[in-house]
Amino acid sequence: MLTRYTLRFYLHTNKHYPDKGGYPICCRIRVHRKKAEFHVDRWCELNEWDETLEAATHDKHINNYLAFVRSEVENAHYHLTRDRKEVTAKVLRAMYRGDFDKNELLELFEKDIKRIARLTQEYTHTTIGNYKTTLKHLKAYLKSIGKSDIYIQTFEYKHVEGFEYFLKVDQGMGVNTATKYLKKLSAFYNRASRKELVDLSPFEDYKFKHKKTHKTFLTIPEVEIIQGLEDLPEHIRITKDIFVFAIFTGLRYSDVCNLDNSNIEKDENRVEWIRIIMQKTDDYLRVPLLAPAKAIIKKYKKQAKETGKPLPKMVEQRYNLYLKEIAKRAGIEKNLSSHVARHTFATSIRIKYGIPIEVTSKLLGHKKLATTMVYSQITDDEVLRYMKD
Repeated sequence: MLTRYTLRFYLHTNKHYPDKGGYPICCRIRVHRKKAEFHVDRWCELNEWDETLEAATHDKHINNYLAFVRSEVENAHYHLTRDRKEVTAKVLRAMYRGDFDKNELLELFEKDIKRIARLTQEYTHTTIGNYKTTLKHLKAYLKSIGKSDIYIQTFEYKHVEGFEYFLKVDQGMGVNTATKYLKKLSAFYNRASRKELVDLSPFEDYKFKHKKTHKTFLTIPEVEIIQGLEDLPEHIRITKDIFVFAIFTGLRYSDVCNLDNSNIEKDENRVEWIRIIMQKTDDYLRVPLLAPAKAIIKKYKKQAKETGKPLPKMVEQRYNLYLKEIAKRAGIEKNLSSHVARHTFATSIRIKYGIPIEVTSKLLGHKKLATTMVYSQITDDEVLRYMKD
């Protein structure tokens, strides 16, 4: 079906340029009540402009140029219609400007990811990974609606909603996971808007959704059961040791894997500390080693001299898979994952050692106490401790 458009020339009377010949002449294109405007690089005085004819009254050079602009837009409309591509006001404007072919969304998004990946002081490896995953899902979404790509100007609010639906229904994501990827695409559009690749982000009126979740953590008895597991295959034993170490340090799995021998130091009082730059946030963190964590470090002391690392290293996917086996052997009906150790530190270990929530926040490397409150939960034992007569 032929998509119709209207085109109108008018004077932009907000600012006068006497040295250039008057007020800027602008062009407004409308398609389905949506408009796109641009300056045609010509100027005219008010008393020399015919608003009805949309033309200069005495300057044929201006009028010839306006006829050329109209012809170029008409030509763009013809090619879009012939090629059965989506016709919008923004696309017609982009084709007139000559930058339409350079503005394919997936191509621009991929280039943007490569650019910010070099800004290592601003974007962490994890953040870049999330951007790449967003791009992968976006490609799949566009394919699902019959497009190999889409021009950045034509990705609108309806596509944002479509992408959200695709992530939740087709990809089976939860609300918070889908929101994580939508926010990455929104951040890209904000950068594109600042570069004037788009007038407005399609996320302008979109409200991100967040669902409060219950964080899984282990109780102290459950931690002790895992610590007491014996006669384990080597890969399960190593997984158990890494998991227990993370429980008693609160470190993310990525930071545990990146530990070097040099990250463990003793202060003047012979207290052992972990000193690291966190991979996710690039912030400095200092955590004292509790006795169970020290014992695990000691277990691998000989191996550490050869590898330079205090603990064995394991791919996170395998690690999370082996944690399921540990839960089964321990009789724990909880979905164990690498992050459960961090939640356990923020809750059960905090309570056992009497660590104030403010100190816990610092040990977890959180910048806001509110973030720690999401991790840390109030247990029944803690309630009873303060409610005793």
